[in-house]
Amino acid sequence: MGPDGVTMQQFVEAFGKECAVYVGGDRNQDQPATLIHGIADLDGATEISPGTNIYRGGFQAAVDGVLSGKYTPLEFRFFVGSCEFHESQLDIDIRLGKVQPVACARSVALKQCISLPKPLWHEVLELCGGQLAHISSFELMKRDDLPHPKGREGVDVTRRADGYELQITKEMMTKALKRLADNGELAPDATFEDLTEAEKTRVAQILLAEANSDDQWDDDAGEKDEEDSAWE
Repeated sequence: MGPDGVTMQQFVEAFGKECAVYVGGDRNQDQPATLIHGIADLDGATEISPGTNIYRGGFQAAVDGVLSGKYTPLEFRFFVGSCEFHESQLDIDIRLGKVQPVACARSVALKQCISLPKPLWHEVLELCGGQLAHISSFELMKRDDLPHPKGREGVDVTRRADGYELQITKEMMTKALKRLADNGELAPDATFEDLTEAEKTRVAQILLAEANSDDQWDDDAGEKDEEDSAWE
């Protein structure tokens, strides 16, 4: 018997063919998954935070609704595990830069992540813009398992073997590699593909520093001052 008295057979009949399951965090992985959705009138559901219109719970009603055809399986998300913080720990982690809080629209929070062209994490960072968007671009350079989105028109970009186009200019990458080579941290002829994870992190630090001081990262140079001031 599962949560709310739902049997395994009922659950499989409702979600056996389509089921969106995500990692909710590294804690409580051995506990039942948390059901998240945007259905306000689902019996047994409670709003996560007032005004968000995002709800948790209502497992029995969700199963019954899917079996009756009222809802589709992908209107629900199951999160295994959770992220938990001791008192004041979240504030400390934010100040240390381990966590970055952002305002998030309901449509983004409830977006189904299955088969997206790029992970939702990257999409959120790109929507945030500024330094977070640059972090997303750099992290995408490490991926070889994603489809190839079209690069931004008019931008001189670096291209990996798999065709990924990123908002990092060749000049910026060359400068970053040269700086590390001049410091004796890299071989003079090193390329990004040759780097270790630690070396890639050093390149990321240099690129982010360049991003915060160079107008070429912005479509409109006038946006730069506004973005920088938001981080001060």
